[in-house]
Amino acid sequence: MMALGSSRFVVRHCSACLVLLVIAAASSWVSPGHADVSKYRYKEPTSYIPKGTDAPISLPPPDLSSLPFHVILSGDIDQDNFRGGTVTWEPDPIVVNQVNFQIKACWTRSDFKGGSDMDGLPCPGDIVYPTPFTNADAFFFRDGPRFTNHTPPLFFVVTAIDKASDVMETIALCPTTRTGGTIRGSDPDHAPGNFDICPNNFEPPLDTTIRYRYEGTKNLPFGEPDHGPCDNGHEFDLSRLPAMKAGNRFQEQGIPGSMDPLLASNRGKPWRLGTWVTPCTGFRSPVPDLPPGCLIRLRADDIARFSIPVSPPDPGTHYLWRFTDGSDEAGSVFVRTPQWIRWANPIDPCCSLDGVLEANTTGVPDRTNWTLQVVCQELDDKLVETQSWTAIDFTIQIIDCGINGHTPAFDATATLGCGSSTTEVPPACGSTLSVVYNQQICFPVQASDGDGSEVYPGHPEKDQLYISASGLPAGATLDPPLPRTDNPVSAKFCWTPTCGDGGDHVVTFNVDDVCHPESCKVTIHVGPDCSAAQANLHSLPNNHQYYPINISGVSDPCGGPVTICVTGVTSDEKIAGGVCPDAIINGCSVSLAGERDPGSNGRVYIVSFTATDSHGGSCNGTVTVCVLSSNLQCIDDRGMGDVPAGGYDATPPCGTPTAPEIPRQVALGLNAVRVNGGLTTVEYSLPADGDVMIAVFDIAGRRMGTLVNSRQVAGSHQTRWNSGGLSRGIYYYRMQAAGRTLTRSVYIK
Repeated sequence: MMALGSSRFVVRHCSACLVLLVIAAASSWVSPGHADVSKYRYKEPTSYIPKGTDAPISLPPPDLSSLPFHVILSGDIDQDNFRGGTVTWEPDPIVVNQVNFQIKACWTRSDFKGGSDMDGLPCPGDIVYPTPFTNADAFFFRDGPRFTNHTPPLFFVVTAIDKASDVMETIALCPTTRTGGTIRGSDPDHAPGNFDICPNNFEPPLDTTIRYRYEGTKNLPFGEPDHGPCDNGHEFDLSRLPAMKAGNRFQEQGIPGSMDPLLASNRGKPWRLGTWVTPCTGFRSPVPDLPPGCLIRLRADDIARFSIPVSPPDPGTHYLWRFTDGSDEAGSVFVRTPQWIRWANPIDPCCSLDGVLEANTTGVPDRTNWTLQVVCQELDDKLVETQSWTAIDFTIQIIDCGINGHTPAFDATATLGCGSSTTEVPPACGSTLSVVYNQQICFPVQASDGDGSEVYPGHPEKDQLYISASGLPAGATLDPPLPRTDNPVSAKFCWTPTCGDGGDHVVTFNVDDVCHPESCKVTIHVGPDCSAAQANLHSLPNNHQYYPINISGVSDPCGGPVTICVTGVTSDEKIAGGVCPDAIINGCSVSLAGERDPGSNGRVYIVSFTATDSHGGSCNGTVTVCVLSSNLQCIDDRGMGDVPAGGYDATPPCGTPTAPEIPRQVALGLNAVRVNGGLTTVEYSLPADGDVMIAVFDIAGRRMGTLVNSRQVAGSHQTRWNSGGLSRGIYYYRMQAAGRTLTRSVYIK
């Protein structure tokens, strides 16, 4: 059973739906060449069931004035608009002889006027049904008197659209009445109590399950024994197999206008969707993944393989894949299989979970459409008895890449929605978006292609773009669901990461017009929240002293510790002439100098940092610290005058004084060691260029840090070291230079 949550529901396609693998082959099973009638050979079937004439019935439409969604009244469902579909079923879990059906079908969208889109055509969520009411779009259970029990004409809810290909996908709704139609002279009401009705099916959630209880058939002619409730729905007689059928396909299939039966796969254009039902057995039908829009596009003059995945219906399933023929489903009046298509394993296509087909499109003309209907048949363990089968009907279109030369491109804007479109800006390909745990992130994606042509009069047809997504994190959604087709083709990604999703997630969007694949990658970075970060000191006095800066305000919605590490400091002023440098980064901490240029409007430091949590996530942020002007101003001059937009780096080493004083001996005195606010400044001088090392030790002789270890020029120097992490006590500063070692002590309070 499937229920649609609202009128705007769009069916999700399996991520494995329709795999198209183009294979370059050195050899082919059809000789290469150009349009050659001989390679379209077709063998007429020995027999087929001719199409009957369905008589219309008079049935008043329901009251649609108060429905919560758009209903399209159309008389065109039987007028050249079928594109493909499938019928699936499963046993009811309670009633032994009840079978629950679902019907998916694709139609030509432009045949249904009065939709909710701005062009007057259907949108996902619209409901379509025909008028005048006929049983042309009823479903026949092949049960009851004369095997003619059937539903009334069915309503369909639109689940997806492809404007470029003028196609829409639909699912049949549970009937709202038991009133049946007349077929081939039978009684007008053949299922008064055998299938469930949904009197409120025009109220969400929409019910897309058709439930029928098989009753059997009695008083059969020619001495045929009566059929019980478990005997119908599975005979080798086309007139006794459950099916939906109507008038014509959306256009003549094959090469348009050709009168040669070898070049037309469905010149008469009729169609039929059927299935093999075995009530009372517990079996169920295979459930195929229809390609988007029931349309597969293949490159001309190429060899390609494509598959039709199915959901395994029963444990230990054995499948037989085959084309339809006149004895079971389509017949000569329905589908002629193109002779340039075969099963990938033509000797024994049995028992593969997915039906893999191989096509040699050498010489097949551009933009020609070909009908194909295949059967997925479920066999017993002995591969003898049929337990169920399902027909899958779709269209193949050929694309000549020499004619269609444009490459799809991902657009800078995206138009989303149907009926009331909105325009949004997608992220650039290769960009990174950041999001906090438990907060939703949404963004659009859109691709388009300029190829298009007036293939059929009045029906301009653009390139159909097939878009898919990979690398989707768990819980992410796409609206409409992908894969899908259109041109332009768009979707909106939304995701709310959880506490286990910390780190980077790369989502790749792939678009293909059959000839030119393109991709776009977007990285989503998940971590804590840095947006409310702030420094412990918002302003500093202009006193040439260093101040340790602590950062707080980073929050982790998932709890746990967060480690903050300073990664850089910039300033809107160059390094001042007082203490130097203006910012000292030691490990993950930083100290800033309280100084500015004389007469400036204040100095603005921007401290950059990274916060890392215990879940594998991180975030980047900045805090601002000001050195106030004399009138207490603090104006950021970045990007003004000669100041770079990114400011100046406040952390580089200080330059050498232009006129250094050359002392006669190396000196390190206590008067040159200053401790202020956790920052120690050591002043020293060198009589000549040479190597210098200054380190600090505790009273036990353990090295607590190295201040200097490099070759320096002669003259006066100073170095600063963040001693805020030292506990209270006596420490020794040891200097080695010019072949001498000097030691001085200092007391840290």
